[in-house]
Amino acid sequence: MTHDHHIEDENLSLYAVRALSQNENGEVQHHLDSCVDCRGRLAEIIGGLSVAALTAPQEPRVYDARERIINKIKAEEETSSSFDNDIKIPETPTAEPVPAPAPSRSRFSGFAWIAAAIAIAAALSIGIKEHALQQQLAAQREQILQLSKHATRSQLAMDLLNSHSAERLNLTEARNVGHTIAHVIYDKDRAALIFIASNLAQIPANKSYQLWLIPESGMAPISLEVFRPDADGGANVVLPSLSTGIEAKTFDVSVEEAQGSSSPTMPFVLSSW
Repeated sequence: MTHDHHIEDENLSLYAVRALSQNENGEVQHHLDSCVDCRGRLAEIIGGLSVAALTAPQEPRVYDARERIINKIKAEEETSSSFDNDIKIPETPTAEPVPAPAPSRSRFSGFAWIAAAIAIAAALSIGIKEHALQQQLAAQREQILQLSKHATRSQLAMDLLNSHSAERLNLTEARNVGHTIAHVIYDKDRAALIFIASNLAQIPANKSYQLWLIPESGMAPISLEVFRPDADGGANVVLPSLSTGIEAKTFDVSVEEAQGSSSPTMPFVLSSW
């Protein structure tokens, strides 16, 4: 179907006149979605079809006049046997003018071919433009959806910061009390959480901090997010994925491998005890 990662001209021509199978048609359309070069060659092929249709002969095929004259002579010879033998058959009979066949049907067929070719070209052109338009609309819808999600998250974060019912907890560093400042704001009914820290110690490149929620129910610790501090030791976790209604016993931070861990490595470096 393809040559050097492009659609062959023969297959583009078959695609232009809808002569490919459904699977082949889908393969060509998928390639055309991302290949400007093949779309340009397809446009040239469609243009060529239109020119060929417009320049196709419009007059019907001329009948074989010689054959018609010979048949007429034979007919006259058979008829002459009923007349007087003194009447001679002309050696070179004059052929009657050969009437041209009615051109209406042939011309109709020619115009039908032109109309069909132009219709194919128009349909393909419209199809390509419509497909491009659909892609643009899909991209715009996705952009609007992302903006809407961002606006919703921003509003939820603002509501959580201003909430009077959310829990507000301080996390302290066991080895250096007062050096690291960390806070958690948590609303279990909205499954919303914000973690803010400053003065975090820098850690090796192959390590990361990991924030955990320890449920009051005794369930296994829930990983909230893996993060690394910035150059000034600042870090934040905003609205990680959580289920609603989880009662928190504590919030803790551990040091793990760069990709994080499924369970915390003790001891915790920060805890809300």
